[in-house]
Amino acid sequence: FSQSVDRESYVQARLLVSKRIGALRFTVPAFLLAAIFVGSGVDVMMKGGFETTALLVGGLLFCVAAIIAATFAGFIPQAVKNDAARQFETYDRLLNPVTVAFTSEETVLKSDVMTRHAEFAKTRLCIETPDRFILITDEETLVLLEKAAFADREETVRFLRDVCARRYVKKGG
Repeated sequence: FSQSVDRESYVQARLLVSKRIGALRFTVPAFLLAAIFVGSGVDVMMKGGFETTALLVGGLLFCVAAIIAATFAGFIPQAVKNDAARQFETYDRLLNPVTVAFTSEETVLKSDVMTRHAEFAKTRLCIETPDRFILITDEETLVLLEKAAFADREETVRFLRDVCARRYVKKGG
């Protein structure tokens, strides 16, 4: 089958990957840490009788919590999006549009510019969303497979779930 991937799909795929194996996988622990800092700040203020030192220490803990939250809620996701947009430029030049074929051992991506082989045995992560499959190989290559382009959707989805079973994650739908 043939497919083209748009910038937004590529960026969203990179965000999902970052949440599993990139910097964004630390978001929940970071927010828990921020909550601990807020709780500690309140505790210091309450036990310190709202004296100047207690207010300064509590305020400092609140600031640390705010920095952690801002980093994981805004700065890191934006950096991932910016990086993905830059990576898409290369992807677009080399693999858009692309013809995709499967063998029992790999996905073959062929464009006018290059041919890329992504071995299933080297798949580090396989994410299925309602619209696509996202594969990451051990070389950090992102392979986006749009379900709408599948010739036989049911059979292809079943095949990909089977060959990616050891690293498979389903998101949404």
